[in-house]
Amino acid sequence: MTKADGAYAEPLGIMARQFVETRTKEFINYFRNESLLTDIDLDEWAKTVAAEIEISSSEREREELKMLTERMKLNCEKCDERQIKAINDFINRVERNGP
Repeated sequence: MTKADGAYAEPLGIMARQFVETRTKEFINYFRNESLLTDIDLDEWAKTVAAEIEISSSEREREELKMLTERMKLNCEKCDERQIKAINDFINRVERNGP
């Protein structure tokens, strides 16, 4: 993700956002249960999703961030408290990297 630019970066952002919204539990578990992914990787995901929101939202970034939060939580209905905390952490990182 850190080296993506131009034509590669656009679909990467779209796919990253779709993945966190639709496969939320898997996404969160990759960062909480797998030793291969770090907080630096989570920051890169947050930057990528924040950039996609900025590009696609046409000055509605706040509303889009709220929708992202709602979708992630809806797709993680049976998540435990630790997983919900991880979602909130991710959303905070997206917000910090947003416009």
